[in-house]
Amino acid sequence: MSFPTARCPPGTSVLGVGFYNSIADVDFAKAYGTFVGASFFNETNVTATGLHVQAICAAVATTAGVRNAPSVAAVEQQFSADVAAATARH
Repeated sequence: MSFPTARCPPGTSVLGVGFYNSIADVDFAKAYGTFVGASFFNETNVTATGLHVQAICAAVATTAGVRNAPSVAAVEQQFSADVAAATARH
């Protein structure tokens, strides 16, 4: 299994998610505020190469969004939980 991430530059947030997975299957590719995380798995005997994710980022200036945004620790914890769930499935 592979769990690549792509992080936005400081002061920006994820607006879109992209990925390339060659022959691997995608368990999830998801935005986590300021980064994208994914889970790829390969149940073949062929090595999957070139796996990557893309974060499409932009500055988002809204007071309400900043005030209601989850903490960095909470977002990292959610990604860790998603990775653990993906690992348990495969």
